Amino acid sequence: MNNYSDEYSLITSRAIKVTKTYKEKTKYIPEVSLDTMLYFNAIGNQVLVKRDNIIGAGFFDENLIRYQDYDMWLRIIEKYGNAKTVNKVTQIMHYEHDVASNNTIKNNFLGAFFFYKKHRHLMTKSHKKMQLYIIFKLRNKSLTLRKFEYF
Repeated sequence: MNNYSDEYSLITSRAIKVTKTYKEKTKYIPEVSLDTMLYFNAIGNQVLVKRDNIIGAGFFDENLIRYQDYDMWLRIIEKYGNAKTVNKVTQIMHYEHDVASNNTIKNNFLGAFFFYKKHRHLMTKSHKKMQLYIIFKLRNKSLTLRKFEYF
């Protein structure tokens, strides 16, 4: 609460990601802009945000099968301005239990694809390349330099 400011659309913090093979802190980005969010979700799933900002941005999109948080934070930043990141870890995200089932892989891919389709009108060619790279990786597809340049 001490880091809250009306100057920002929302406040977030750093996290620690834990998998079976590694443990790392998320990257520290002091101020998260729309441009940054169009490349990747620089916020995660834990924020301090005014209820009115969620309402004003149109609530969470229940039609998305994944990326609901990412979509919400992007729309809040688009409408109300940049987010602030506190340089302190306030959450630990565990991924050790994630099972790479065909259904999970398919839903991750579809979530990324529908997110891309929903927001591509905001994206530059560079944003689109990054988002499409993520989509290819989620499908476990190889991405040659030639394919990447095609985007």
